Amino acid sequence: MKSLISLIAFMAASSFVVADQIGTLVDRLSKSHTWSNGGYPKLDTPKDVSAKDVIAAYCKMSSFQDGSRIREFTVLEERTVKISGPLPDSYIAARCKTDHGPMIFLLQYKEKPGQWWVKRYDTPAEQGAAVQPPPAPTQK
Repeated sequence: MKSLISLIAFMAASSFVVADQIGTLVDRLSKSHTWSNGGYPKLDTPKDVSAKDVIAAYCKMSSFQDGSRIREFTVLEERTVKISGPLPDSYIAARCKTDHGPMIFLLQYKEKPGQWWVKRYDTPAEQGAAVQPPPAPTQK
């Protein structure tokens, strides 16, 4: 019986829930009036390509202040999101693991001028860390 309680306590302590990073970003941007400000690269990638292809084109054209570029990335999650606020609209959100750390890319195809709009957001490592449940009650 004691080993069963230990096993249950171990399983509870080792299980986790990953924070909804995309949902957190969407909530934050929905409350901001300036989130869409700023320039973006002109991506003439066709409308019907995958989010991965759009992100790859973005990474080839964009660099960080130190001149480095994202060379490797993996799309971990992709979904359509609705950002409310002053410019409500739908976007594709892609949560990625990159060689520059975790990031979320927002993508939207703009019919006029016929280009992809892409904005990149760094995702703090601690935001993506596992959220541990409270410890299991101990038996005396």
